[in-house]
Amino acid sequence: LHSLTTLGGDFIYHVEAIDVVQAVNTLREGKSDFIISFRDEEFMQSPFCCMKLFESELYPVCAADQQGKPIFDLTNSQAPLLDYTPTSYMGRLVNRHLAEQGGIAGHTILVSSMSELLKNMALNGLGIAWLPLWSIADELNTKRLVCPWPAKWAVPI
Repeated sequence: LHSLTTLGGDFIYHVEAIDVVQAVNTLREGKSDFIISFRDEEFMQSPFCCMKLFESELYPVCAADQQGKPIFDLTNSQAPLLDYTPTSYMGRLVNRHLAEQGGIAGHTILVSSMSELLKNMALNGLGIAWLPLWSIADELNTKRLVCPWPAKWAVPI
């Protein structure tokens, strides 16, 4: 955005946090010039042009006990899961990835489209959530959240 201002002219930046389907529609209808989004196969095809800015992963994490061990076990059928809504971008990614891996044993106790809510619930010891690395790096470094499960459970985004 900074480089656009050097081109001159009167720019007004209008930034919206909207659902992916709505974002695609605004782009198709000419109501937006570009979208900053996670990877989406629909954006990887004509008529869209795309540029990768970065990549990351969603990791299953939960709070740790006093010894730094996870308070929940992903392989336990009683493990509480903090899930994304099935229709949200993150929800579709996580659900597809888990299905490819053969599913998991836990049971869902909360569903939300908001990563920050899921993160706060995980930090408060309420369950296991799949969260983006950039939003949990500090918590992983300080062991407030832990990710002891194999890499196969990480979801590329």
